[in-house]
Order: sequence, then structure tokens, then C-alpha cells
Amino acid sequence: MYANPDLFLDYSELIKSNYDFNQASNKFLYDSIMDLYSQHAGTEINEVKINIYMNSDPERKAKYDYLKGYKLIDRIMKLVDLDDFPTYYEKLKKYSLLREFERKGFPVQKLMNRKDFDKISTEDIIKGMEYQINTIGTVIGGVEDSIILGHNMPDKIEEWELTPDVGIPIPFHIINGLLRGLRGKKFNLFGMHSGCGKSRTTSKIACYLGIKLQIPVLVLVNEQDEAEWLGMQISCVLNNPEFGFDVQMKRKGIDGIDETKIVTGTLNPDEKEIVKEAAQYIKANSKIYFLELNKYDENTLKRQIKRHKLRNCQLIIYDTMKAPDHDWMTFVRTADMLKEVASTEDIPVWSTFQLTDDSLFNDMLTSQAIANGKHIKHVADSLMMAKPIPRDQYDKFVIYNPNDPFLGESTMPLDMSINYYMVVIDKNRGGKDKDTLCFEVDKGKNIWIEKGYLVPSQGEKELKQLKKENKKLKAEKEIVNLRKALNKE
Repeated sequence: MYANPDLFLDYSELIKSNYDFNQASNKFLYDSIMDLYSQHAGTEINEVKINIYMNSDPERKAKYDYLKGYKLIDRIMKLVDLDDFPTYYEKLKKYSLLREFERKGFPVQKLMNRKDFDKISTEDIIKGMEYQINTIGTVIGGVEDSIILGHNMPDKIEEWELTPDVGIPIPFHIINGLLRGLRGKKFNLFGMHSGCGKSRTTSKIACYLGIKLQIPVLVLVNEQDEAEWLGMQISCVLNNPEFGFDVQMKRKGIDGIDETKIVTGTLNPDEKEIVKEAAQYIKANSKIYFLELNKYDENTLKRQIKRHKLRNCQLIIYDTMKAPDHDWMTFVRTADMLKEVASTEDIPVWSTFQLTDDSLFNDMLTSQAIANGKHIKHVADSLMMAKPIPRDQYDKFVIYNPNDPFLGESTMPLDMSINYYMVVIDKNRGGKDKDTLCFEVDKGKNIWIEKGYLVPSQGEKELKQLKKENKKLKAEKEIVNLRKALNKE
């Protein structure tokens, strides 16, 4: 562990010093490096840091000095082969298990005296004593009995009252309420078609949490690079109302600033002043960690996520999950991996994914837009899909807002001068689903504003009713004609 502290990312929850180390010195050294690593996760731990840590507490210093200080650690590190760590771990757990059996009165010495003892694994030992394993509470793995569901319900009600089961908030009021925020262990999927703004929508969530609320967020990307995300970041902060710069721009008669003007350096003096102020605001407040996925395999990626969890990251964003060359197995495997990470690390995951191109032309979005990757719907805790609404369909819908800040409950038509997207809540384990929401969108300025529910207009409702009645009349006429043809009138 001293030679490679990052091993804690894989083994910290598996190794228990109280059970696994029989000698007090080994337990002391392990507990010390674990505590030191938790304070300096992601940075190099060297002799200087170790000595400072050991000497910072009188009791710890006395034990360290008794063991001859860093000389002992250095000698041990020179003896180990890091590539053989899984073997060391297996032996550690093997002897830990044997000590537990010995405490319970089992004849461990007979087992240790066997000629093939070195070849016997922990699993072999457990299987050999399986008939009594339910009475042994070892740290390796005991047998849990069932419980009476609801026996602790009064306590649970009190717990929910003190600590409601809600997650971190996102800047979309209705979605936030439906999902109960982004909760730990939950895998949230957000799908769009190619080029429609998956990353841009997600950048607003990252900026709102990682800059406005200063909640550490890890963003993993495999399409846009750092420069493109920086462009989305500055345009998002400038133009979305949550950050307040839109008010400053209105005072100077500026109707938002397009991202293209920023990245091409074509700002006028007033725009440049506000952009610089926003840039300083981002620099001072950003807690967004950023990694490009093309540099990491799956196992390394898992370690990076664990490392950032130690840095108190409270959300993992994965942009974008896709099926290259219709390789849907890769698509599904990535979904399974992200759900596993969410569950084991007790952290929410927000992942974007790409919808099938042909579903872009459908009036409404359904699970058919995922094509052969429908397995991800079973894995996901929430599944949302979004697409632009063509202007020739604006008259089919109205926006219903039950919580308009000025009117209370309101209904309004779609404005022909504004771009709108529909967002379908296809699955939601946190509450109600199948609702369709309406977003006001300006991709150039990276503006994403939730306007309310998208519901059929009165004219659309009447048209659907007329079509239904017309279909019924046609069916009745066909029956009459068929009876005439069969002489059954």
C-alpha cells in the first residue's frame, strides 16, 4: 500500500485491519497509510509526507520511532512485487479466515499441516466447513438471515422526516421534483439525437452544480474535448438565468452572447467586459473535474471514479454513451458498468446517450428510439428522451405550467420565434413517469430553460376526437357493406 496507495481504490473496503492483521505493528502501518491517503487522495505520497504525518501526533510518533521509522517502510517496499498483490491479498484473507475459525473452536492446525495447504483457497476452506458456516461471523462473509419487512417502519418514518430521500438538485424544477433530485445509487439516462445538444444540456447541469452550488462533479467525455467544453461552460454561465449575468447584459442592451463570438474573439467592448467577469467567476467557483474517456480503459475508469469519490465528488456525468457501428453489446455493457458504479459507490450517475436517427422524425418519442439497446431501460432508474419540436407542429401543443411565478397556473401557446424541445420522462423509479415537458432552447447561447408540461392544444384534442369518430364510422360502414355482400341484412 505504501508503494502504490491507489490500491486502496480497489481494496479499502475489502481489507479490515481489525481482523486481517494479527500483529499490532502491521495494523498500525496499514491504518496510518489509509488515513494519510484519505487526506491526500490523488496526490503523490512520499517519504516527506509520511514523516510529517507520523510526527504530527505524539502517540503515533512513538510507535513509528519504535519501528525504526521510514527505514522499515522502505525495506518492505523493496521486497514486494506490486504485480503479485492479488496473491498477497489472497494469503492475507486466508489467514484471517483461519484465525476466525480457530476462535470458534475449529481444528485449524490440521488444515495448516496438510501438504497441499498452499494450494487451498479461502473458498475451499469455507466450502469444507459449509455445514456450520451459518454460525460463524467472519469478516470474509457471514450468512445473513431474512428480516420481517416493516419491523422498523416507525423508525424509518422518523428517519425520512429528519433526512428526506432526495438527491442533489438540478436546474430543471419539474424534472427535479419528479426524480426527487439525483439520488445516490441511481443511474439516470438522458437521450437525444446526434447534433441536438446532449452535451450542452448536460453542461448546464454540470455548471449549476459544480459552479453555482459548488458541489464537486466529475465529467467524463468521449466526444467533445476540453476546449469545446470550456466554450459550453462560459456560454452556459453567461446566458442562463441561474447565474445572474443575463441581468447585467440586459442593462447594457445585450440580448445574450453567442458561443461562437466568444471562441472566435469577435466580442465588442461591452461583451468582452461581461465575458471576462464570467470567466473570473468560473475560475473562482468551479468544482468540475474533467476527464477525456479515450485515455482510459474500463478498469482504469472505475479507479478514476473511486478516486474522485474520495475527493467528495457527488455526481458522475458520462457523455456520451453510444453504440459504435451498431455495436449494441458495447452500449449495454457500458450501461451495466455505470449502474454498477452508481450502486457500489453510492453516487448518482447522469449519462447521455444517442437516439436512433429515424426517430427524429416521429411526432412523439418512445422506447423505439433506443432500437436494440432497450436493455438499458431495465438498468436505468430514470430514462428521459428529448428532441426538437418542428415549427409546423407548434399549433399541436400548448405549454401548461402549474407553478407560473406570476400567474400561478397558466397555459400558453408555443411562440414561433422560439426553439422548443420536448422531453419525455419514459421511466422514473423516483415517482411519476410518462409526462412530456417543454424546454426553451437556444443552442448557440447554450440556453436550456424548462417552461412546463407539453400538452395537446384544444385544436389537436378536437382533431384527435374527430379522427377517432371518423375511424369508428369507417368501421361501421365496412361492417354494413360486408353484410350486404354476404346477404345477411
